Amino acid sequence: MSCKVSIIIPVYNAEKYIGRTIDSILNQSETDFEIIAVNDGSTDKSYNIMKKLAQKDKRIKIYTKTNEGVSATRNYGIKKATGKYLLFVDADDMLTENGLHNLCEIAKKYNADITIGNSKVIDLNGKTIKSHENGKIYQQNRKELLTTFFKDNGDFDCQSVWAKLFARDICNELRFADNQNSNEDRYYFFQAICNSKKIVLLNRDVYIYEKHFNSLSTSKVDKRIFSNIKFAEQMSSYVKKYEPWATDLSLYNLLVTSLMVYRNFYRDKQAINKYHKELVILRKKILKIYKDNYIKIGFMRKLELFIVKYMKYIYYYFIRLVDIVRS
Repeated sequence: MSCKVSIIIPVYNAEKYIGRTIDSILNQSETDFEIIAVNDGSTDKSYNIMKKLAQKDKRIKIYTKTNEGVSATRNYGIKKATGKYLLFVDADDMLTENGLHNLCEIAKKYNADITIGNSKVIDLNGKTIKSHENGKIYQQNRKELLTTFFKDNGDFDCQSVWAKLFARDICNELRFADNQNSNEDRYYFFQAICNSKKIVLLNRDVYIYEKHFNSLSTSKVDKRIFSNIKFAEQMSSYVKKYEPWATDLSLYNLLVTSLMVYRNFYRDKQAINKYHKELVILRKKILKIYKDNYIKIGFMRKLELFIVKYMKYIYYYFIRLVDIVRS
């Protein structure tokens, strides 16, 4: 049975990495694929590098469009894809040796709607930061995976579209949210889960993610991160209507997501001042969500919410202390 895979790569100013990324795909033992490389208005040499590679291998299809962001670029790639399965790869990441073959074999064997592998995390020098694999295979239904998704626990990354093979049948009507570049891939994955019946998880590294470290003291946040809350609200609304058994889980997700956004702003004093009005509104929303719903949370989040409610003026220092302890 064919495993024709459309591998969609959004490309924007990735001249340092795109050759390496495409090579990791071309070197796969699984050969039944097409590479949909979408040049999102790059101003560097990305297009020229891809063009040279495409001249050597007809499976590489290059498309160029005006710069619109990763969501619109992935959506463009989906429209051009002809495969039975979709696989999303970022322009600075890679597939492991035989990663595509391992995903395809599992997808075909179990007729899976979604096949999930692991991601190996490396630093800029290629040193492995995270890798855990035992080759075990787990089957789940939609209810089980949604539980894992909302709780954000387990050995597998269930928060992104990396390292996942999606059956085209469940994705025909799905698109990434345009003009949203924060958490858009998590929301896409949520929609895919809701369309699926059979999910198979393979505890084996199939994807390589290169981690770019950012200092918590120097990284900046802006209002785009509020889209995380928007997506969490949309998930909660959908669940209440179509998957009511998961209502409490979706509210937990909404609370944790809102608190995460609030916390990230409080890591930057300039951001606190710049978005003061928005943060006042968000603080009230967080406290209302927790007050109005029976949401089980751990001690540290209870402590954090207590400080948000009663000691908001020391919240900045609390977050700094937690970050130092965890680093």
